Amino acid sequence: MTAGNRSFVAAALALLPLAASPQQAPLAPPVAEELAPYPSTADSVKLPDGRELHFVCMGHGAPTVILTAGLGDPAMTAWSTIQPDMARMTRVCAWDRPGFGLSDGTAAPVTVATTTADLEAALATGRIPGPYVLVGHSLRSYESLLCADQHPD
Repeated sequence: MTAGNRSFVAAALALLPLAASPQQAPLAPPVAEELAPYPSTADSVKLPDGRELHFVCMGHGAPTVILTAGLGDPAMTAWSTIQPDMARMTRVCAWDRPGFGLSDGTAAPVTVATTTADLEAALATGRIPGPYVLVGHSLRSYESLLCADQHPD
């Protein structure tokens, strides 16, 4: 056996255990701990028309703070780093507007008025007790303002 052949055989034998070992599945990327509550639908609310709006509530007490994410964001990405800290003081619920996150979509045109009506209908079910403090991020602050104008109490 030549020196070149010996090197080839030695390299092949060194790699043999790797080829014979079972392939391990790639590890899933770690999930940030603060995102863990958001896939739950335990706090979701069924609207009178049968659609479901996704809510994630944390904490206890009153008033209940209702968090509305900005344009294009589900509650999870907008509020996951803030909501748990707020929940140390009172009840805090973040929600996904229709068609976002885990909320059902709607056949109606999506406007500030229709989105506000959906929020009001969800809160009227009584599953999420008031009184409420509404917090809207960016463009979605209009739902909070319209709801507060329509319900000053």
